[in-house]
Amino acid sequence: MVSGFPNLFPKNALRGDDVRLECFAWGTNDLVYKWSKVGGTLPRNTRVADQGRVLNIPNIQLEDRGTYQCIVTRKQGQSASGQVTVSLAASPYFSNFNTEFTDQFADRDTDVQWKCDASGDPAVEYKWYRNSDVLIAALLNADQAARYAWNAPNNNILTISKVMAADEAMYQCAATNLHGTKYVTGQLKVYGFKPIFTKSPLSDRYAVIGGNATFTCSPEASPSAQITWLKNGVDVNPVENPDARVQRVGGSNLFIKTIEQNDQGKYTCFAKNSFGEARSEAQLTILDRPRFQQLPLDEDIGFNRTQMLRCRGNPGPILDVVYVWKHNTRIINLEGNPELNPPDPNYERGVGTRDGYLIIKNTTFATGGDYSCVFTTPVSELSWPLNVKIYAPATSTLSMEVDNLNPWTSYNFRVRAQNEVGWGEPSGVSNQVTTPTRAPDVVPLNVGGGGGKVGTLVIAWNRIPPVKQFGPGISYKVYYRRLGGSETDWEEKIPPKGNINRHVETLGATDNNIYKQFEVKVKAYNDVGDGPESPKETIYSAEGLPNERPQNVRVEQFNMTALRVFWIPVPDTVDTMKGVLAGYRISYWKTTENQNLALRKTYYGQRRSGIITGLRPKTMYYISVQVFNTAGNGDFAEQFPQETLRPSPRNMPEDAKVYAATQTSVKLTWRGVSTTPNEEPLTGYMVRYWKGSETIHKNIIITVGRKTYAEITGLEPGETYNFRVMGYSRGGNGKMSSPMITIYMIKDACEQGYHLRTTDNRVTVRCSSCLHMVSYSLVSLIMMYHILERYL
Repeated sequence: MVSGFPNLFPKNALRGDDVRLECFAWGTNDLVYKWSKVGGTLPRNTRVADQGRVLNIPNIQLEDRGTYQCIVTRKQGQSASGQVTVSLAASPYFSNFNTEFTDQFADRDTDVQWKCDASGDPAVEYKWYRNSDVLIAALLNADQAARYAWNAPNNNILTISKVMAADEAMYQCAATNLHGTKYVTGQLKVYGFKPIFTKSPLSDRYAVIGGNATFTCSPEASPSAQITWLKNGVDVNPVENPDARVQRVGGSNLFIKTIEQNDQGKYTCFAKNSFGEARSEAQLTILDRPRFQQLPLDEDIGFNRTQMLRCRGNPGPILDVVYVWKHNTRIINLEGNPELNPPDPNYERGVGTRDGYLIIKNTTFATGGDYSCVFTTPVSELSWPLNVKIYAPATSTLSMEVDNLNPWTSYNFRVRAQNEVGWGEPSGVSNQVTTPTRAPDVVPLNVGGGGGKVGTLVIAWNRIPPVKQFGPGISYKVYYRRLGGSETDWEEKIPPKGNINRHVETLGATDNNIYKQFEVKVKAYNDVGDGPESPKETIYSAEGLPNERPQNVRVEQFNMTALRVFWIPVPDTVDTMKGVLAGYRISYWKTTENQNLALRKTYYGQRRSGIITGLRPKTMYYISVQVFNTAGNGDFAEQFPQETLRPSPRNMPEDAKVYAATQTSVKLTWRGVSTTPNEEPLTGYMVRYWKGSETIHKNIIITVGRKTYAEITGLEPGETYNFRVMGYSRGGNGKMSSPMITIYMIKDACEQGYHLRTTDNRVTVRCSSCLHMVSYSLVSLIMMYHILERYL
């Protein structure tokens, strides 16, 4: 084993580095290298190279520390071994599974906690920040000191007790050791408001004697509300006992089982917290139990016939009803999806008052068997069985009733027969028949709206397609009322006739009409009559212009062509925005120009800063900010004057040279640049380098301050690299040195062809640990001397 091996590169490795272990031995015949880890196994991502002599450990981790052994063996059996210890340090890092530090949304007077759990070697120390300011006990006021606490001695857990609105902020935890600092960030948002039922009011319920009923009470509240249930104004006192008849379930919901007649009445959910109270009411109505009005009967049906099986229930005047038919216990698919789950072609459902009927088409012996009609309402389910037998009739003239045709539509018909072998050819086309007109039976879809000019209410819907218009003169009626209004508050408007899809109602540009919630519905009508009303939908009237503007606008220099703008955001509330905040617009113009020539940069959403670019260097600008919504822009904030920085260095570093230091490093030197009074003072230099097989976009950048040299390490033997140098200042980056320097890093100890091209056209050859700098001009002089000596 050669002295000094096995060896480790780099010597002082950090977690995440690519580590290389090298082993080298002298000997005759073939040598076999084998690596192992003393007291453990090699990391899973290790790779061997150079016939096993090199062990590469990419992205090394702390658990990979330890002693590694290299054993070199000849085929005859002689062997030698050596060991090298890998010691690692680590800058702070957070585990991928560290999910305890996130944004927090808390009710007022509750407790929140952040845990900052970082690893590192040496051990990390923790520091906390609030809105970028250091957060320590000594800087807290008396109230905060009583509610803010850190665990000792680690200081990595922050607990805030009884949070309040003043605690809302951006919190950061910084984990630091001598190798660096890492941050995690979380925002605290504190909520506090009285209970509201806007999104989830109680809904009326229907039940039958002996059935069950559930009222769901889920108001929005912060902190959570205490729930009390009343019936006709009297406390119900539900209990959390599954055996009780009147129970509290899910924390706030009311469940009544084995319904009795005296359970009918008005039920109230009363919600209360420290900010106030609210209530929502709903009616429980006890209905007669649904029953069959027309029972299905057993049928004997001829082969290849169409037959209707009659079934009708009496659900009462209120309840919806659904009919399900089963054949030999299998549910018959009567609707389905034509592409994913097509309906059964042998059956159809009746229409209108016959929606409980089942039509069997083109009967075969397979369509015989046991059927059942299932009559279902929200409060009960009834079923009645029947049997269908199929017989083969004598030849006769057949007829059938064709249902489910569209009114005001022309049809032609063809007929074909089927036996056990298959289908015959279709008949000729019948004469054309047009069905009678009738009023539409579908509602306009996608009723909604919103937006529009200030003081208007825009109502929109989908047009009724021609196939569903059922007669001439299709038009629409629209209805609206303010959210929460009574049935008598509905306003009816009849837009101009025609198949339109939009109506704009003028309300007036008063505060009472700007961005308010309205309930709307639409129905279609034709020359025959009116169709059904669509379900009511809630929309907003048009927004108004914002009545507040951003405050405390300030501007900082970013570089010679950009400025960073900061402001205090406008609260995104209905009172301030007259609607919903859409974003901010930054206007900027030269102080020598009129504001009418201002350019504008738009940012969407709530924010507190932005960057404007494309500016002229060393030029004074006015900057102002305004908030906007769909109605338009708010007022401009106060103007802020700011001058852009002077330009970056115009001159590039010259006479850049590169010298080989080792097989994996080079040294660069260059002549520095000087700046003029019209340029920002030089801050320093940066070197950009990248592999010849890659683009400059994958370059690595190192900064060296104001030094005019740099040593680049970690280069790979056998790779070509490109190098360029440039100066930089607060105004930005200067020009890169030219021409670009390209070098090739040799692989072996002596390899002709280690070339680098520089401005004086020198060639560097690395051989046997020596560097010989040979000048072409010197070689030419020596050759001329020998020629003259021979002939003179």
